[in-house]
Parts: sequence; C-alpha cells; structure tokens
Amino acid sequence: MAAELEPGTSFGPYRIERVLGRGGMGVVYLAEQRSLGRRVALKLIAPALTEDWTFRARFERELRTAALIEHPNVIPVYEAGEEGDTLFIAMRYVDGHDLRELLAFEGSMPSSRATAMIAQVAAALDAAHARGLVHRDVKPANVLVAGSPPDEHAYLTDFGLTKQAGGTGGLTASGEWLGTVDYVAPEQVSGRSVDARADVYSLGCVLYAALTGEVPYPRDTDVAKLYAHVHEPPPSLRERNRVPPALADAVTRALAKEPTARFPSAGDFARAAVAGAHESRVTVPERSVAVGEAAAKPVGSTIRDLPPPPPRPSSTAVDYQAPHAERPTASLPRRGGRGLATAIVLAALVLALGGVAAALIATGTFERTARDKGTKTGATGKGGTNGQPTTKVAGVSLVPFSAGTYDARRPAGWVQTKSDEQNRSTATNGYRYVSKWQNGVASVLIDTTLNTSGDPAQSARKLDAGHRANPTYRPIALEPSTVNRGPAFTWEYDESGTRYIDIFFFAGRNGYAVLGAAPPADFERVRGLAVAMADSVRPK
Repeated sequence: MAAELEPGTSFGPYRIERVLGRGGMGVVYLAEQRSLGRRVALKLIAPALTEDWTFRARFERELRTAALIEHPNVIPVYEAGEEGDTLFIAMRYVDGHDLRELLAFEGSMPSSRATAMIAQVAAALDAAHARGLVHRDVKPANVLVAGSPPDEHAYLTDFGLTKQAGGTGGLTASGEWLGTVDYVAPEQVSGRSVDARADVYSLGCVLYAALTGEVPYPRDTDVAKLYAHVHEPPPSLRERNRVPPALADAVTRALAKEPTARFPSAGDFARAAVAGAHESRVTVPERSVAVGEAAAKPVGSTIRDLPPPPPRPSSTAVDYQAPHAERPTASLPRRGGRGLATAIVLAALVLALGGVAAALIATGTFERTARDKGTKTGATGKGGTNGQPTTKVAGVSLVPFSAGTYDARRPAGWVQTKSDEQNRSTATNGYRYVSKWQNGVASVLIDTTLNTSGDPAQSARKLDAGHRANPTYRPIALEPSTVNRGPAFTWEYDESGTRYIDIFFFAGRNGYAVLGAAPPADFERVRGLAVAMADSVRPK
C-alpha cells in the first residue's frame, strides 16, 4: 500500500483535504477539484491491484457501462484516470452517512422510513439492470444517505464488484469473492448462473436489517452464514418484529431460495414493501426491466455445495460498559499512462474499501467521564515484554511497553502522565485502567475495562448524548471499523478547537478505547499513532 497523502498536498488537479476512509483496495480522500472549486470524493487504488492486467480486462466493459448510468440514485463519476502509476476516480461527495452507520447508531428504522429508502435503492438497481448489469454486492455500506427524515436521499454506490451477469459463482479467477456473506444470494454461493434477481435477494436482506437491526442469518462464521443462505428457510418478520403482515410477506418473498419465486425486479419488490408498510395495495403489474445478461435465465445446475457447519455454540451477550477516560487538552510521478477507459475499470473498485462508503460525515457522539486520579512518569525504556519491535508512524517511533493487563506500543519520547497501576477505580464491570502520554498539547491514551464483552457500537450509542449540547462539537465520522484483528467502532470529531479520534474495540475478555487528540494541523500524525497503538494491544 502506498503512503497516504497528507492534507494540503496535490494529486494531479486535486488538493487533498483529509482521509474519508481506507481499506484493502485503497484510500478515499475528501479533495478539492481546484479548477472548479468543488469538493469530490477521490479514490486511489492500491498499487498492487493496478499491476493485475487480467483483473483490469475482466472488469473494463462492465465498469465502463456502470460509469454511464445516469440516475438520481446513483453516485455520478466526474473523472477517472491515472496519475503516474496510481489509478483514481473522482465522484460526487455526499455529505451524509452510509446505511450501515445509520443502523449501527439507531439499531433499526420504522417501516415507512426503511421502505422509502429501499425504494430509492431499487430504482438505482432497475437502472443498472436495464443496462445489463448486476450489482452483486448490495449491502448497507454501499447505500449513502444525504439529508434527514423525511427528506432523505439514498444513493447506491460501489459498482466495483459489478460483473456481466452471465458469469457463475461468487469467486473471480483470482479467487476473490464477489459479494458480502451477510447479503449474498444463494445462487452466488452455490456457483449457479446469476441475474438481476440476485440483487433482489440482497436488497431483501438489506431491508430485513433496516427493520430489525440484524442481518437475516446472524451466525458465528462465514461458512455458517453461507450455508444458511443456501439451505435454511428465510427468517420471518411476522415472528419477530412488529411490521404490517404484507410488508413481512414481501421481505420473505424477496428472500426466497429460488430466483423464480422472488419478485422479477427490484422495483416490484420496493413497491410491494412500500405498500405493505402503509397497508395499501400495489396497482402496477409486475415485470422485469432487466436486459441482456441481467435478464432472467434458467438457474442452472449447482457447481458446488456446502457441507453443514458445526453446531453453533450457545453464548450469552454481555452489555459492554465503555471505559472512561480523562478528556485530553486540547510530489507525485507522471500524469497519464494506460488510459481513461482502463482506469475507470479498477479505479471504481476502491469504492468497496472494506465497506467504507465514499463521502461520509456521521452524526453521533461519545461522552467520557474524568474519574482518573494521580499521575506517574512512565518508565518503559527500550524493548518490552511483548516482543514487538520498535516501529515508526508519521515520524514518531512506537516502542513496546508493558501495562498491568496488556502489552502494547507507545510513542517514544512522549511524557507518560497516567499509568494504569496508579489510576484504578471501581467500575461496573471490574477495574478501569488508563495509560496516557502527552507531547505538548497532543495526547494519546489507552483506556481499559476488564472482563467485558458485547458490541462497541452499543457503547458508542450510550455515550452519544453528552456531546450534543456543546455548540463547538462537530462530528466527522462514526463508523464500524476493523482494529486489532477484530471489529471496532471509530469516532472522530472536532470540539473546542481540538480534533479527536476514539477507537473502541475488544481484545481477549477486555474492552479497550484508544483516544488521540491534537490541534487540527497535527491531527493526522496523532490519528496514525492512535490506530497503530490500538492494533498493538495484546492482553496478558
């Protein structure tokens, strides 16, 4: 992965403002297109992908077609090309959230709001299907939402996994999975022919999640989820959620195992869902709008089948009580190369970014309580007990250190102002520990609560209310993420002239929060330190 661009630097005709998201396929930046003075979501592809010419050729025709889709619910592409050896795509910047974030923050949605949003996504899918394309990765993270109820506008993004629908299976020639296991259609799993009705199934999964706050098949492993999509009956909203019966039946039909039993088009499903939510009737006859390779076809024979997963172990979820902590004080190579058409092909692939949607500014906050007492000058010199080597992030060396409950890395040369051994206090779920380092007005800390389990997002929602009353508070991002090889929840915001990043995650049986704070001009350096520190935590 190439080094990330710093705020204020140039990339061709664009000036970088800040990072919006990052993932295995590249980085998404908020940037200004200087010639027009407009903000764009600028996506840069990871260098390793640009060298895969087979990959380029396989997706070129489909993504060229996808870039030509003009629809009010599809994110428009402004420009795509190659700057030096880096593929990029510039798209409309949407000041809003993705649906995954909204569900993580709110839990679920009322029927009328959820179906109105799904109807807009369905309109975008119908437009794609009418051009012979199947999206193949419809999921909440690929639905961007601007505005607020009742005037929300939904955009479908990430046609990077779109493929001419005649292909079979969920794997590319290089072994890459096309789709997301929580929302994938059974025919994709079993390697059969795929058409527009696979997107109808995925859209049904998305509506189910919006109405319940839970994916249709919550299982412990990906294999178990895939097996459930193929073999287990669709979950019924009639049994678990208070929605009108007609709406529950529409979702069940969209989740039918056989494509022939589903709605013929995404629009037909959306009309049935909206009518069901309002307890009215659909008057438009059902029909498929798909053409070419997206048109309905015989499902075909199964190429492979999945063995049943092992029995699911029983478990009891324990609510996560978030740790509390003191609030801290506050030149590129050549332009041009392999051509625009090919650039569109892979540049659009970065939209996936592990589910990080382009252009998101989330709402919601965490509130922390200052209960820590006492200070101690830290003394963790060279080395440590965890065997982690010294590394450097944004020009700052991170060296190993050992705390009472974990090993991790901390910034060399910074002053330790809190030590977990000196700052114990009783919390609802065991002891809380805080280790904190400062360098002038910049600071980072690791906050620990013992013997906790659950969902970091749930903790974030509980701590949200405290910041809203502060008129200087401005949220930047509130989103699920991956930290320390597991699920996490990351929150970034500005408040009273200081920029913050707060990362909630679990390691072993303990809950952790890594908090970084700095003036905006120094924040990217502190942000990198906080992420690296969170990734380094290893419980003893």
